[in-house]
Amino acid sequence: RWSWPGPNKRPVYNFRSEGREFSSNRCLIVADGFYEFTDPIDPKKKRKDKWLFTKKDEPIFCIAGI
Repeated sequence: RWSWPGPNKRPVYNFRSEGREFSSNRCLIVADGFYEFTDPIDPKKKRKDKWLFTKKDEPIFCIAGI
């Protein structure tokens, strides 16, 4: 499972952590890229636009995980 259980049993993929302290159960996630989804520019489209983020000069990088 690649999400956090949220309200109404819906998955939460992005988690706001500003102002919170996580002193345990932390990790680094090794990745070569990640996707971010935004509302489509064309309102007639039913699916969100998908954007792939990678590092230009690095094959992999780490993302903080909780």
